[in-house]
Amino acid sequence: MIGYILRRILLATPTLILASVAIFLFLRLIPGAPVALVAGADATPDQVQAVRRELGLDRPLPVQYVIWLGGVVRGDFGRSLIGRNDIGEQIALAYPATLELSVAAMALALLVAAPLGLLAALHPR
Repeated sequence: MIGYILRRILLATPTLILASVAIFLFLRLIPGAPVALVAGADATPDQVQAVRRELGLDRPLPVQYVIWLGGVVRGDFGRSLIGRNDIGEQIALAYPATLELSVAAMALALLVAAPLGLLAALHPR
């Protein structure tokens, strides 16, 4: 059993790495430059460079990925570019409503699926 679990973990590792690379690249390819959003439309080239340095966008992409992945592993998702709020705090604020919605959806699905499954079992073709 332990061998099976270890095999599953080893097989899941490349999938997790590829998923993290894909998420990172999608976040970097979002239209609209984050530097322009933070610095403003009338920013000087020096201000733009300072914002790029502050956001870490002046570093090579692999270095940015390692820093981003380290933050995600520690639960540090960074700061919102618009409100400059901590993203982890925003997620924590939305979590109770998300949990409530998930539980309600599961209950509704169970209330619909259980009787339909029973009906299908009692009346096969």
